Amino acid sequence: MTRSLPSPRLILLSAIATLIIGLATFTVTTVSTSGSLVWSDGLPYFLYARSAVLDLDTDITNEYDELDAQFPADAKLMVPLRSWTMRDPRTGRIVTPWPVGAGLVMVPFYASGYAVELAAAAITGQRPDSYGIIPQYFFCFGALAYGLLGFWAIFLCCREVADDTPAYLASLGIIFGGPAAFYIFFNPSMAHASSLGLISLLILLWLRQWRDGTSHSGIAFLGLLLGTAFTVRYQNALFGVLPLALMFRETSRRPFSRLLLIGSSGIAGLLIPLSIQFLHAYFWGASGDPVISQQSGVVVGQYPFDLKSPYFFHVLFSSRHGAFYWAPVLAMGMLGLVWAARRQSWAWPLLIALLVNVYLIGALGMAYSDLQPGTGQESDWNTHWRGAPSFGMRYLTECAALFAIGLAVLIDSSTRWVGKLFWPLVLSLLAVWNGLLILAYGLKTISRSYSLTYHDMLIGVSEALKQLVQRIF
Repeated sequence: MTRSLPSPRLILLSAIATLIIGLATFTVTTVSTSGSLVWSDGLPYFLYARSAVLDLDTDITNEYDELDAQFPADAKLMVPLRSWTMRDPRTGRIVTPWPVGAGLVMVPFYASGYAVELAAAAITGQRPDSYGIIPQYFFCFGALAYGLLGFWAIFLCCREVADDTPAYLASLGIIFGGPAAFYIFFNPSMAHASSLGLISLLILLWLRQWRDGTSHSGIAFLGLLLGTAFTVRYQNALFGVLPLALMFRETSRRPFSRLLLIGSSGIAGLLIPLSIQFLHAYFWGASGDPVISQQSGVVVGQYPFDLKSPYFFHVLFSSRHGAFYWAPVLAMGMLGLVWAARRQSWAWPLLIALLVNVYLIGALGMAYSDLQPGTGQESDWNTHWRGAPSFGMRYLTECAALFAIGLAVLIDSSTRWVGKLFWPLVLSLLAVWNGLLILAYGLKTISRSYSLTYHDMLIGVSEALKQLVQRIF
């Protein structure tokens, strides 16, 4: 296989292109949201970063009170924060369900933005606004940085299993043909971009350790990445199956005492970021308990959890949010991963990691809307996940590397049967279609809260293009 490293010039050009695209899409998002780049679940993450920089803590009570007084009751910006936030009657502090790491990993970017805000305020003679558009832009530059990290980590993952050309095609195809592009460029304040970067790097290091064997430092760094990713999004705990698989594989290669020491290094690395989440919960109110057992069942992140995962296949095929329905390139990636599992041992842990993510999403109670398990109507996708707006299956954004690895295998394995232009053409068409869906979603010419047929999507895309032409000319 051809495995040349990407040149520094190519990496620099990709960074410049990412920044240019990001500035353009950030401006579009800011205009469409009446002047705010940070919105939805991204607001509490932004407040975590602000609190860490200005107050040197992660208690966002004063931030919440300031914004709550500033915005009217019907302000869309405040809806998630007001809906999911509680005030502890004992301390008066705000308690939120969002993990604190999603804000802390963006602290360097917010701090840079606030420094620019201070400089701009000094030049203009105005009071610096720590919630202003400059800190917001720099905060969201973090999504671009983590997205770029994710892309190159995904490429290197793909290059572990395929030649350079399939690796580039698969990486670009999954990023621009799936939900990742939306959450990197158009909804950058969410946690998905930073989560994608961390998990993609974890998978890359895992693949290399699967190939070459692990060590104290190797497993410790995997634990550190996994713990950090967990504090960004609780769902990322499921990627723990990867280091567990690595350790299980090592049982046949190393004595138990040596294996125990290596495992201890992994646990030590894991506990470092987890301790930050614990300290936040202890001193400033828990960010929602990840798993709580109640009489009514299990609750994960404040969502009811059905162990039967009744919506497992809806996660992939539903016309509401289905990953394969919205982004067929993801189905190709999973097919390639299944194909690789026929002969390659490394593919099995990756496939299991993907399936347990689908299982969790299918089990979460937010999938329950008008329908309940046992009614005989669970297969009615047209009413599935009603009232839970998002672009495609956003919960699988972090799995981009898994899909890309499978797609790289599929491309590499099919070159003997298809022409050289087949995959570039197919992936380009899927990326263009995904871009058109993002346009239609942004202009609200397709529904954000109900199921969509492909006919609805085509009509929405057509209307979006018509509106775009009218605005330009």
